[in-house]
Formats: sequence, C-alpha cells, structure tokens
Amino acid sequence: MNKYNFILLLLLLAPFTVLAEKSQNNSNVPNAGASDNDLIEAAENKKRNRMREGTEITDIIGSFTSSGERWTFENEKKKEKQNTQTEEQGIQVLENLMLERVVQTIENSTGTVTWKVSGKITEYRGNNFLILKYVKLNGRK
Repeated sequence: MNKYNFILLLLLLAPFTVLAEKSQNNSNVPNAGASDNDLIEAAENKKRNRMREGTEITDIIGSFTSSGERWTFENEKKKEKQNTQTEEQGIQVLENLMLERVVQTIENSTGTVTWKVSGKITEYRGNNFLILKYVKLNGRK
C-alpha cells in the first residue's frame, strides 16, 4: 500500500473514531441513566416552581446561607415543608449593598440569624434570582 492510499484510508476512518469517542464521553454525563420521562418530569417541576420576572416578595421570613461565592435565601415556611431533595432549596441572591450588610451581620454573629426580606424576582436561563430591596433582622437563634 502506497502512502497516498494509506492517507486516504485514514481520512475515511477519521469520522468513525470521533463518533466512538463521543459515545464514550456521554456515559459520564449526569442523568445519562435517567429515562426520558424522569428528565421531562424534572424539567416540569423546575418550571412549575419558577416565579415570573418582576414578582415582588414582601416580608418573607427566612435565612441566608452561603453556597460557594453566592448567597441563597431560604424561606422558613418552604424549609419546613420540604420532604424530598428534588424540591427547591432556596433562591440565589444577586449581590448588592443590601446583601453586603446582611453578610457582615452574619459574619459578626454566632448562631443562626433570621431575616424579614422584601425584594424582586428576576429570571435568567430558567433560574430565579432575588434582588433585595428591604431586609430587617428578625431574630437570632
């Protein structure tokens, strides 16, 4: 076999090696073993729990928790009702001066601090975020 035939053979087989690599890489994808019905149900639950852009929340009692470099607000009533891990754990808070003051209070406090929160909901890529407008210290545990 001359070198031109060998190069031609390699070029013809190259797409099949790429396809084989892609199928091996997909085995590590999360939810790869989940059925289509499970994935559809999870997407519907996420959509059903999502709030509309511009929704105002007023005087909700809850606490803030750190999740990496972001902060999450957890409604006390929702926390009590959660029975499964699939339910939403809280809503991520967008950084602003109000959150900075909350974080300073939390860092200087021992124990759990609860807050009365008012703000506005925003959406981005199917996820909700909270913009704080008013925050009042509700209590310390």
